[in-house]
Amino acid sequence: MKRPFIIPIHGSAVLVVIALAATLLLGGCSGGDGGETGNDPVCSAGDVKSCPCAGVGDVLGTQTCASDGSSWGMCEGCDIPCTPACADRECGVDPVCGESCGPECPDGEFCENGQCEEEPCIPDCSRVECGDGGCPDQPNACDMCSESESCQNGQCVCMPDCIWQNPPSYEEMQWQEAVYYCEDLELDGYSDWRLPTISELRSLIRGCADTESVGSCEVSDSCLSSYCMDFDCLGCGTLDGPGADGCYWNASMEGVCDSYWSSSLTLGQSGYAWEVLFHMAKLLYWPQTSRVYVRCVR
Repeated sequence: MKRPFIIPIHGSAVLVVIALAATLLLGGCSGGDGGETGNDPVCSAGDVKSCPCAGVGDVLGTQTCASDGSSWGMCEGCDIPCTPACADRECGVDPVCGESCGPECPDGEFCENGQCEEEPCIPDCSRVECGDGGCPDQPNACDMCSESESCQNGQCVCMPDCIWQNPPSYEEMQWQEAVYYCEDLELDGYSDWRLPTISELRSLIRGCADTESVGSCEVSDSCLSSYCMDFDCLGCGTLDGPGADGCYWNASMEGVCDSYWSSSLTLGQSGYAWEVLFHMAKLLYWPQTSRVYVRCVR
């Protein structure tokens, strides 16, 4: 009886044979029923298909196949469509999309909060000191006159139609002398002259906003206490007004550009009365025994 021929195999060779067999078995199963491998393309390069846009309702975007056919690209074209908010607007730009909500407003109107509104009247106060400046809906656009004045043709005049002594006296007087002087004055056929109140005298100031009739200085016929005197009553630069020689009164006024008495006594300060220093447009209370210029009014 013959013995079978046996090829002797060493340990390392056995391992090689086992590994080779495992590879053949796995390889035979990897292709599945179609025989495809993991490197087969999933799409044709450049192909495009629709895709749902995440978080944008029913809006669809597009995906494009990669050049090597290995995968589909990102879903693109998913920008949220903008709907202009112009329902309640007739002009201007809508606040959502930045698009125009209508044509420009007609001449004489402007767009305000999406609506065409009439342009406001702009007063011209360059040649007047009171009144509406050409805007009837703004009767006090060009400042108001003091409580003792009225506005006539754009100018503040003493009520009712006061007339000033012009030129005034060129003599300085104590306060009581000034009162008597005006009471005794007969001029231009009139004898009803008097010493003006501080509000009336202040109405002559021009060119210094703080101390003009409607300025921030509080001294007036209704505020005669020394406490009414504040920083705003100190006037402006010396001899820098619109009147002759820089005086702070109307150019038509004559007289020495200096201090003038008012008839208003200073409350809480016995022996003092209010005056206006027209070379500085300053209001001040001063001892009645001082000698000051006088301009009467009627």
